[in-house]
Amino acid sequence: MKQSLILWLSAIVITFLVSYAQRISSIDYPVSGTIDAKEGSFSFSFDKTSRTKTGYKVWVVSDFSGLKGNLFWRDKNGNSGWQTIEMTDTGKALYAVIPQQKPMTLIEYRVKIFDQNKTYLLPVKTNVLLTFLNPVPDEIVQFYFITLFAGLILSVRTALESFSEKPKIKKLSIFTAISFFSYTLVFNTVKKGVEIGAIGKGGIPLSDIFDQRSVLLFIVSIMTMILIFNTKKQKLWAFAGAFFTLAVFLLAKY
Repeated sequence: MKQSLILWLSAIVITFLVSYAQRISSIDYPVSGTIDAKEGSFSFSFDKTSRTKTGYKVWVVSDFSGLKGNLFWRDKNGNSGWQTIEMTDTGKALYAVIPQQKPMTLIEYRVKIFDQNKTYLLPVKTNVLLTFLNPVPDEIVQFYFITLFAGLILSVRTALESFSEKPKIKKLSIFTAISFFSYTLVFNTVKKGVEIGAIGKGGIPLSDIFDQRSVLLFIVSIMTMILIFNTKKQKLWAFAGAFFTLAVFLLAKY
């Protein structure tokens, strides 16, 4: 019992660490920073994905008052020029709203801050690209993450089961495949369909519904289960399956 608990906790910790690494290295990770000004500092965190019904609100927060700024945005794939919006001052924060766009619209935006006689571009080096998507019901999002992380934890736990006195690698590999089946073919599909407005519509490319990461996670889990059941090297394939599962989670597009 104690050994099993240790192995489960180890699987959870490993999955948490890999998930954190994936999060901070993700292409969707917000662009953020802090600028030191004469009177204090101001910070920003600009998202790359918007899932709202009322447009995307861009914030700049400071520890002093008196800042002014403009938001500049345009449709990356459209023919319209740059739109300028004067940011609203709430005391120690500025905000402006990029109007709601159709799903999959790609917006390019940047902020210019005016502080006394100085101007600052946020971010400094380049514009931020923002993709608009439809909001997804909380229930779908919850099951999306539950099936994804259950599959990751079970994959690692299957490998760690090799250290048990009476390993149940086959049983755990089945549960891993079931989790990724639910994730890939049910909840990820529904989530993607809602985000791009594809529910109830035809003619949507499969590549917009089935992303690379979800498909590869499902394939790896199925192949790992087959190899575990049909070879004598169960422990080897359990570790290989966990390695490739975490590698796909870290590196594949989604």
